[in-house]
Amino acid sequence: MSFGEIRDWNADAIEEAGRSVRDRKQELLGLADELRSAALSRRWHGDAADAAKKAIDALNDRAEHLVAEVSSIQRAFFAASDEVRALRQRVLDVDAFADSRQFAVMPDGAVVDRSPDTPVDATRDFAQVQLKLAVSQIVQQATDTDDILATAMGAAINATVSDYGATSLAEADQNVQNRPSLAQILRDYQVSPDPRGITDYPRDPMVRYLAELLGKTKAFQVTVTEAEMLEKMSLTSQQQFLQMREYAFAEADKRFPDHGQEDNHNDAFRHAYWNALMVGVRGAEWAQRFATAHEALPGNPKEREAMDLYNNEVGRKIALANPGTDPERLAGLVEDAVRKGDTVVIARSGDLEFSDRVPAGAIGAPSPGPDEPVVQAEKPVVPNPPKPGIGSATDWW
Repeated sequence: MSFGEIRDWNADAIEEAGRSVRDRKQELLGLADELRSAALSRRWHGDAADAAKKAIDALNDRAEHLVAEVSSIQRAFFAASDEVRALRQRVLDVDAFADSRQFAVMPDGAVVDRSPDTPVDATRDFAQVQLKLAVSQIVQQATDTDDILATAMGAAINATVSDYGATSLAEADQNVQNRPSLAQILRDYQVSPDPRGITDYPRDPMVRYLAELLGKTKAFQVTVTEAEMLEKMSLTSQQQFLQMREYAFAEADKRFPDHGQEDNHNDAFRHAYWNALMVGVRGAEWAQRFATAHEALPGNPKEREAMDLYNNEVGRKIALANPGTDPERLAGLVEDAVRKGDTVVIARSGDLEFSDRVPAGAIGAPSPGPDEPVVQAEKPVVPNPPKPGIGSATDWW
């Protein structure tokens, strides 16, 4: 593997291959009903019935392993495309650094001095050492990425991919994708209602009056914990924070339009993106505390609560994995996560489902929790929220 070859790698082509494999996998998952319909009648007994049952069981098991194999290749392609994008950016950065210091990185990885008559000094020597080290690291990372993808494809070709004890095609897919089970998400991603209840925000009547008078926002309901966290900021920061939230709404509507803003892909994107943005300006710990307090509204159905808390975490993880990323590219990463199924939505049945398994618009609604009164928090209205500057987290704050 050479530095020149890495320059020509195409992340989009790898991702397209992953999408093609995902489409074939969806066709396989569509066979689940046919396999279930092959179940034998309980009234059929004897040697022939026993042989037929063994054949059907073997067919089901092979189908589960086939889904697991295809799913593992899909996952490997998507992971490789992400790695290649990161590698390509590192290559561009190294080339730019080399050019600024009057060096050139050759296709074989050699670092050539383009200004050999320049007097030698410690700064140029150090820059050349840095470039050689960076090239070596890029080549090693590229080799590892290639090896991981080749290993995944080899395991699928040789039928050595485990379905991890799956008893259905969907479960085989889920197990390989290394996702927590939907039941686990529903159980673990819950929060108790704020014991101090909810309040209008802004709480200060004068601040609320001025905000509404200026058309900046209108009062909406938050938990008391949320209100206290916001009120520790300056008034200017509070307003900028609300504008950032409104920007998340606007970006969600742009990328997932025409399907409303509740329980669906739009909703999943908005929560993940808002949390990713908060990490950039306030840090992951603050974002986690605030986002969790935000979901502690009385009457929040458990499916909706789990969906929001889980997607919040997805967004924070994306931000932590991509520090310093500008808001536009961050939105693209979050959109990819929603489309690949890293987030959850609520299906027509009212149950949680991974977002790549529910068509856009085919969204249901959970039932209100029986133990809590239903309280509908009002979304703040900020006319024409300004798009933040691109490039620095301080543009937000």
